[in-house]
Amino acid sequence: MILQNRQIKIALLTSIVSYLAGCALFYLVWYKNGQFLHVMIIALIVAGATCTGWLFKMYNPLMIKSKSGKTIIVMFIILMLFGFGGVVNVLEKKRINSIFQEGPNTQVVATVVEVDLRSTRSGKQPWSIIKYDAKNKVVEQSFADTSKNLAIGQKYLIEYSVKYPDMFRVLKKLE
Repeated sequence: MILQNRQIKIALLTSIVSYLAGCALFYLVWYKNGQFLHVMIIALIVAGATCTGWLFKMYNPLMIKSKSGKTIIVMFIILMLFGFGGVVNVLEKKRINSIFQEGPNTQVVATVVEVDLRSTRSGKQPWSIIKYDAKNKVVEQSFADTSKNLAIGQKYLIEYSVKYPDMFRVLKKLE
């Protein structure tokens, strides 16, 4: 029984750390280009929240026997996924805005090198993959492009953070 309690504590701690690591990565590096990176962050958050709820349910006798206990577990998982996840999303946007406000920032011309269709919650959406020179290196990033005439070679005026060269925002499309 002692070993089982220790294993439960380790599993619970691991699932909580997984969840918090996913949230921290979301906050710190979500702006970077990379579908694999985004999938891994989401997987950490979902796995951590689900396993935490599942472990709490499995090893708490009150939750197993009562219907309201099961409802509480489901609500807990939903709160972890969407409630705290929404807070982290808002904080991430504020962080990016404050980085741009504090500066220093540099404006450069970025060129579309590829147009990609990516799956989003609302279906397939076109994304422009751009390249620009920043701090003696070439940065490749992407953004959801809502312009009508997507074309390789299209130019955009962007602003990037000198401190985080792959953090950028589009200022305008150049004709």
